[in-house]
Amino acid sequence: MIERLTSFILIIIAVGTVSIVGFYLIQSVQNNQNKELPTRITYGKEAYRSAYGSLKYAEGKCDTTDECAPAGCSSEMCSSDSELTSACVVADDFPDTDIYECGCFDNRCAWIKK
Repeated sequence: MIERLTSFILIIIAVGTVSIVGFYLIQSVQNNQNKELPTRITYGKEAYRSAYGSLKYAEGKCDTTDECAPAGCSSEMCSSDSELTSACVVADDFPDTDIYECGCFDNRCAWIKK
């Protein structure tokens, strides 16, 4: 009788433990589904480039888009340095913010086509 009671209690503890662990695993997966993954290589995206092919108005390294923001006097630079300053000259080749957004492109802050 005591052996059956002990076995029953151990089964209840095991089922409870598995249920608790399962619950926390499900919660962890659900919480991580909405997180942005690091953007190291940007497939299928087009960056704003100079005539020579280099990234234009881009400054700084990044792992995620959250690390990049428009900077400079006219917000023409896409940079990981929020304190970045630039000459207050409005050039006619600044990226059009209706077409491009500042983000992380191949580990560099750059203007990326939306």
